[in-house]
Parts: sequence; structure tokens; C-alpha cells
Amino acid sequence: MKKSVKPYLDEYISLKIAIIYASFSALWILLSDQILYFLVKNPEIMTKVQMIKGWIFILTTALIIFFLLRKEIRNYLQTEAALRQSEEKYRLLVENQTDLVVKVDLEGRFLFVSPSYCKMLWNLS
Repeated sequence: MKKSVKPYLDEYISLKIAIIYASFSALWILLSDQILYFLVKNPEIMTKVQMIKGWIFILTTALIIFFLLRKEIRNYLQTEAALRQSEEKYRLLVENQTDLVVKVDLEGRFLFVSPSYCKMLWNLS
């Protein structure tokens, strides 16, 4: 039986978003502070600029996370739609063929019976 890849992908997506966020945050903190200390000498102005810098950081990281999540959600929805379409094609194929198709579990319970199988049983009775 094949193992599902989905849990791995979920962890990978979360890790990818976390790495991008952490990288952006570290660069922002290191570079913006260096630039501010070089440009601004007045402590009062520095305090105001630091506050503005903090709000810019919050808004920027929120946008980055938004776009990353939106991209991943779109990919998930496209994959889900493709899977639904594939399942529909398979269902139509099985339901409209003349071969007898039956799926039974280990305890002998019928999980699926094709329409052709049902027709054959009814015609024999």
C-alpha cells in the first residue's frame, strides 16, 4: 500500500514559509538598523523612525505570508480539482463498462458493485 505524501508536503510548505519569514526578518532587522544608525543622529527622530520601521516590518511580513499562503492554497485547490476530475472519469469508466467489477473487504462485505454485476444478478434470479 502506498504511503500518502500529503503529511510530508504539509510540513514542507510550513517549513518553507517559516524559512522565508525568518530570512526576511533577519535581513530586515540587521540591514535596516545599520542604515538608520548611519542616516539618523537625533535620538528623538530615531525613536519615531524605529516605530515606523516596526509597522512597515509587520505589514511587509503579513503580505509575504499572505501571498505564500494564497499560492499554496491555490496549488492545493488545483490538485484537489484534478483529483476530483480523475475520480469522476474512473467512476464513469467503471459504472459504464460491461465487465463485472466488485470490491470486497477482508470480511467479505461488498464495498462496491458495478451496475453490470447488479444487472447480471437480477437477470439470473
